[in-house]
Amino acid sequence: MLMQGTFAIPCGREKVYTFVSEPASVIKCVPGLQDYTVDEDKMVSATVKVSFGFIRSIFQATSKISKEDPVAHSATLELNGSGAGGGFSGSVEVSVTGDDASSELGWSANVSVNGPLGSLGKPLLEGYIKKMVEQMLSCVKTKLS
Repeated sequence: MLMQGTFAIPCGREKVYTFVSEPASVIKCVPGLQDYTVDEDKMVSATVKVSFGFIRSIFQATSKISKEDPVAHSATLELNGSGAGGGFSGSVEVSVTGDDASSELGWSANVSVNGPLGSLGKPLLEGYIKKMVEQMLSCVKTKLS
């Protein structure tokens, strides 16, 4: 499943990129986050509570920055997770454009979902995932303001 979007943030590009490229900062904005650890290689292990339709589950998820380009203000993140409602894997690319006063964070995700959660259908999953991303990015915007 391919998804993408953009989000305006009223902060300079460097400040936004520094924040979003630091997993210990961004993880605190994940909706449903219950617990997390970040190791020295920026690998995140997290426990996240998910409520989607009739599925309510605790997911164990991991993520790691697989590619980072500070000059271009872009990064790629690999994710994996599983819970009672199924599992997921995917990659997310982010890029920050703008100037010293305002930025736009662009994101693109390629996610595969399996199990009962995956059987809900692409339109329902896309809507839920986009809602989670928007909540997370709104939190990022608040923390940077």
